[in-house]
Amino acid sequence: MTTTTTSPGTRTSLTYLTHFGILGLWVAAGGVFSFTQLFAHGGLGTTLNYWLWFVGFGGLTTLVMRPVKSPVVVLLVHAVFAAVLNLIPTSMPWRMFRAGYDLLLNR
Repeated sequence: MTTTTTSPGTRTSLTYLTHFGILGLWVAAGGVFSFTQLFAHGGLGTTLNYWLWFVGFGGLTTLVMRPVKSPVVVLLVHAVFAAVLNLIPTSMPWRMFRAGYDLLLNR
């Protein structure tokens, strides 16, 4: 008799795969952004700002995902992070928390 339940290790693997898939979308968007900034005035500094922001964002989301066991919850947590990024004020000093997000939206 076979069962269709997944083992806890498989659920964790699917969770990490989902999380890194979403981060991969951020990397792809950052790659396109970096390519468009390649020849722009001050483009290197802007590109570095995005990637520094992304390292912090990726690290924070990875830290939050550690106790999560379901890929669906991973999607919900990333949706909450996106909503929180939209709610952060665009004035200083809060602007630094959404710097990379604003760079992608404004280019």
